[in-house]
Amino acid sequence: MRRLSEAAGRLLRKIGHGRQRGSADGGLLLRYRQAGGDGLVLSAWLDEEPVRLWLDEAQWCRWVEPVLPVPDWSAVPPVLHAMLSAWTLAGADACLAPDDMAWPRGQGLVQAHVAPAPDWCLCLERHGARLDIRLLDLPLEWIDRLAACLQPVEAGTIADRPVPVALVAGWARVAATGLRHLGCGDALLLGRAYRIADGEIGLFADAPLACLCVDEAGHYRVGGGMGETENWVEAVPTPDDVMLTVVAELGTLQVPLVTLGSLRPGDVLDGAACMDAQVTLKIAGQAIARGMLLDIGGRLAVRIEQLG
Repeated sequence: MRRLSEAAGRLLRKIGHGRQRGSADGGLLLRYRQAGGDGLVLSAWLDEEPVRLWLDEAQWCRWVEPVLPVPDWSAVPPVLHAMLSAWTLAGADACLAPDDMAWPRGQGLVQAHVAPAPDWCLCLERHGARLDIRLLDLPLEWIDRLAACLQPVEAGTIADRPVPVALVAGWARVAATGLRHLGCGDALLLGRAYRIADGEIGLFADAPLACLCVDEAGHYRVGGGMGETENWVEAVPTPDDVMLTVVAELGTLQVPLVTLGSLRPGDVLDGAACMDAQVTLKIAGQAIARGMLLDIGGRLAVRIEQLG
């Protein structure tokens, strides 16, 4: 665990989720985050003080593409090392011109490994390219002045983040003893099935959340049946056996957590959907088999083709 001084702690609170600034030619973002590994170390001068910065090598190659397209650092002619070192940071501070901020001037580049760790980091953007930089030993006072020149990044909350939620064809209640006898080639009838052929599908977490209707454009609209919870029965032990609920999952849909807590009929869920080639049979979120969805005499079933 990295220990921070009181001054560094105050700066961390000041930076918060991040601080940024942009211009017509690019922009920069200041954050405190994990960075390091195999890459490049840029030696530079900040005013009259020597400093070092760690760069992601693959990003750096794309960054210098306008002046020298190279696949990796080993392809850079040594005679150009000094020139590219100076070019790397030159002009990246254009958005800071009104603030008269000192800016590092690159002097040399070498391949090096820096142990990954949380640190002060800059992300530069220029002409569609991006360069992540870890500020290895730049003065804290300079980072503080830089943060004061930038605008806070609006921080989202965990509730705003999308999470993958299962899209299901239905489920079946199966005795544990019967489940042990299922094998490849067997078909499991779904006791509760959505009308998949009519564009209906279930949204499912630990229990049914909503019945969704899929339109021709691929949008998922919450239907009138809010998850069919009246047909949902938790698996409970019986004197002779244990009943398990097997869910037939077709894929996932990205839905923000805050949306999951306030689903209403007519709501449109426009998150990214990822549909699988096979149906996955799951118990309590654990995959037990994969197979093919079949319509057998008007009832949906999953023909098992692979176990586990």
